[in-house]
Amino acid sequence: MNHPASPAAATGRPSHTILIVDDRPANLGFVVDHLESLGYQLIVALDGAEALRRVGFARPDLILLDAMMPDMDGFEVCRQLKAQGSLDDIPVIFMTALKQTDTKLSAFALGAVDYLTKPLQVDEVAARVATHLALRDTRLQLQQQTRQLQQVRRDLLEEADLRNAELKESNRRLQFELAERYAAELALQASMLGYQEIFDHVSDALYLLEGGDDGQFRYVQINPAFAALVGLPHSAVIGQPAGQLFGAAAGAQLQAACQRCLTEGAAVDQELVLEAPGGRSIVQLTMVRSCVPSRNGSHLVGIGRDVTRLHDYQAQLTFLAKRDPLTGLPNRHCFRDSLTQALAGAAADGATVAVLLLGLDHFRELNDGLGRAFGDRLLVACARLLEQAVDGQGRVARIGGDEFAILLHADGAGQAAGPLARRLLRLLAAPVDLGDYELAVGCSIGISLAPQDGADAETLLCNVDTAMCRAKAEGGHRYQHFTAEMSTTTRRRVEIGNALRHAIRQAELSLHYQPRASVQGEAVVTVGMEALLRWDGQLLGRVAPSEFIPLAEQNGLILQIGQWVLQHACQQAQAWRSQHGSALPVAVNLSARQFRDADLVRMVEVALQTSGLPPQLLELELTESMLMQDARRTRRTLAALKAIGVRLAVDDFGTGYSSLSYLKSFPLDYLKIDRSFVSGLPQDRSDAAIVRAIIAMAHTLGLKVIAEGVETLGQLDFLRAQQCDEVQGYWFSRPLAVADMERYLQRPAAPFAAASQLSGSIT
Repeated sequence: MNHPASPAAATGRPSHTILIVDDRPANLGFVVDHLESLGYQLIVALDGAEALRRVGFARPDLILLDAMMPDMDGFEVCRQLKAQGSLDDIPVIFMTALKQTDTKLSAFALGAVDYLTKPLQVDEVAARVATHLALRDTRLQLQQQTRQLQQVRRDLLEEADLRNAELKESNRRLQFELAERYAAELALQASMLGYQEIFDHVSDALYLLEGGDDGQFRYVQINPAFAALVGLPHSAVIGQPAGQLFGAAAGAQLQAACQRCLTEGAAVDQELVLEAPGGRSIVQLTMVRSCVPSRNGSHLVGIGRDVTRLHDYQAQLTFLAKRDPLTGLPNRHCFRDSLTQALAGAAADGATVAVLLLGLDHFRELNDGLGRAFGDRLLVACARLLEQAVDGQGRVARIGGDEFAILLHADGAGQAAGPLARRLLRLLAAPVDLGDYELAVGCSIGISLAPQDGADAETLLCNVDTAMCRAKAEGGHRYQHFTAEMSTTTRRRVEIGNALRHAIRQAELSLHYQPRASVQGEAVVTVGMEALLRWDGQLLGRVAPSEFIPLAEQNGLILQIGQWVLQHACQQAQAWRSQHGSALPVAVNLSARQFRDADLVRMVEVALQTSGLPPQLLELELTESMLMQDARRTRRTLAALKAIGVRLAVDDFGTGYSSLSYLKSFPLDYLKIDRSFVSGLPQDRSDAAIVRAIIAMAHTLGLKVIAEGVETLGQLDFLRAQQCDEVQGYWFSRPLAVADMERYLQRPAAPFAAASQLSGSIT
């Protein structure tokens, strides 16, 4: 099969960046691996909010967006992306398991370019990604060509404007000459030429100045438009010095402009800022030396215009380019520029720069519950509180959503960051008065310092975002300094993620098997085993399951790994059944992502068919939280699995939030008591009471009980006394590699007191 060529190989340029947004990254499995093998750079976001934040820091070339996500679904993410004008050219491909036409139409209506139906096919994904990236590149090339053509057009227009300017200048001179003629004719033969009527009805403000022996220029003629411009009657202007109408400062500027025009002989433009009881206004006066005869030959003729609205509009554009329109604070771009300048100055002085990133803890709930208008009022109120708290100590900015940034770069910025953060936490923990409501929103704060946490703006902003996210993850209403450990943790997660893909390709994963024993008899009898995943690789050595399995859940590899575990566990159990005649059931843990996958039932059927293992010898273990997420869907999935013939168990029972009304309606076979309750037996009265209650409840519901983590004879004796059906733990055996499990299966049944010694000899 021909795959799309690698972007890097095809173009020789750096590869495209693809942002993948999915709250269940396991959906992507082979897709991520395949796209990376094609040379694409991938960024993964686990929810809509993180996706919007990632887009702000690293602009992708294409977005693969899951349609159905909690909190913020893909449609809302797409809507917010398209609302940001600078991001609406990024192609968005929706990923959805929904087949309804209206879902697809909704995606296209929001600006999506395509959609992919789950389960995803890697070749189809690669082909569509390559197609839309090629279309995007072509569109960018066309835009570049268009800009070039527009530049040529601008050059031609500039040339035309230059010619037009020359013509306008000539025309203006002609107009001034005409005005001079009218003024002269007005002085000599006004009634004969009808000059006054024309002069009075011209919409522009016209005026004629005459220089006196004292060096002052006085108005000798104005039209009604000029009187309206200065807000004075005709009689109050005629004969007055030119600058006396506009105040001392503006008058001095106008007088200097008149002298310059008279000396240089060229047209002079002068803007004057006028302060009047009605408000501020800006007047532009243009004047040129006149040929109208006068006693000293110093007539000036001019035109005046009110340009206040033009200046206000230009000021508004400048404000919007650097300010957040809601709060009036500097925006993200302005803050980044200020941070870059501060870092340059600090590098020269050897000073410290501190960046605080503040995120409101409960803003989303308040915004959703009370409406966006209320949310905007809350943001404005918080902005004012932050400005008052910082009080000139630093620079406050709103960088997006409910996040505010503070820049400290004065002396002692590093020492001031912590106390300021504590003060801000106290400030926003108090109720904010919004008139209709008084609410305490709370906040979480991240802190990064330069140069120790980064020498450039981008690094500092990324690190402070990491610190703020850590503060939120630890419960919020706290501040967190960025530490090297955070980078180490992030780097470790990246290393494990990359190495895990390598481990899957190089078959570094393996299964160990922990025996399960029945204790209701005179001797230990092995009645089953649990398949446990292990990883001992070339790149990182031995990695604990608790470290790599949650990461596999997040990056989408758990489906691929889970399928491998299911197939190999079934094959190994069938191999032992064929070789030794041991019909021992094998238990396989299902991840939450696997259980929600639409192909789970088919995956189990294929594993059983290809291995030949009887369905009743396969047990699937699920956690309480997995069962309770969607009871109706859970019931359908469990019924489909039971129809195949497999057995079902609830793992780690007692640690979740099961409802007995739901539990009794699920077609389960086993409850596994979590090791946390077994560890305190028999001394801990609470653990003993809980275990007795679980065993009694399970037996009442017709379920068998398995106790995990049995490590002492005392624990075993207590469980036997309570009629626990089966046990599992180090008292009998650790998880065993295949060869060790072979020897364990061949050993004879042993009395309980000797079970641990036999187990120790195996390992």
